[in-house]
Amino acid sequence: MNLSVCIIAKNEEKHIENCLRSLVNKHVQIIVVDTGSQDDTKNIALKYTSCVYDYQWNDDFGAAKQFAVSKADNDNILILDCDEYLQGEESVLIKLCDMLNKYPYKVGRIKCINILNMNNIKQDKSWEWISRAFNRKFCTIYGKIHEQIISNSGEAVETFLSGIIINHMGYCLDDDERKVKAERNIKLLVNRLDEIRMSCEKSHEQEIPYILYQLGKSYYMEKEYTKACDYFSKGLSYDLDTKLEYVIDMVETYGYAMLN
Repeated sequence: MNLSVCIIAKNEEKHIENCLRSLVNKHVQIIVVDTGSQDDTKNIALKYTSCVYDYQWNDDFGAAKQFAVSKADNDNILILDCDEYLQGEESVLIKLCDMLNKYPYKVGRIKCINILNMNNIKQDKSWEWISRAFNRKFCTIYGKIHEQIISNSGEAVETFLSGIIINHMGYCLDDDERKVKAERNIKLLVNRLDEIRMSCEKSHEQEIPYILYQLGKSYYMEKEYTKACDYFSKGLSYDLDTKLEYVIDMVETYGYAMLN
């Protein structure tokens, strides 16, 4: 199958085996890029693929993922995170490849089921469609954090809904883990916002409302609703395309934040 699954990892021994186990025997190439693990992440990855590479971490998720994409043998790419694992059989990946072969200029969206907590009584879930599959001849990954897939030509990308479903375990964290992750994300987002504002490149200004949205989401997840509302309000002050998924979500989440 002409599909490479690209994953970046750092200290993910808790999750990466489940992720890789969901891909074995499905005839896809697995690329793992390690950004400085100090645990058993790389050794676990090597059990499932020989394509394990090192990358010097530079606070840029997009650059690390593009490095992984550059190591792929195939042009058709599926991006996964270590704390995600695939549901379903090989057939869903074959159908994804067929769509990417037929419409190489389109981006495939996959259904992500967020597992919000795990206990013996109840498993809380939410789900969303996210863009994760593309042909690297036509598209690339852009953004230092909460990256987006954009067209190499600069034009707006078309998307299609694939049959891929993943379980995302990234929200199953204790309070300390959640706080560390939120603080890391907020720091990177604020730094990127400062970079854009100090830059003279007008083309980067369109990224500002998306970053404001992600800052609002980060504070919302931490239940800091006043700060979340502040960033959502700033993001919505821009002239936005109301058909964009993140804009729709920003409006909805802003409403929930105000209710809280």
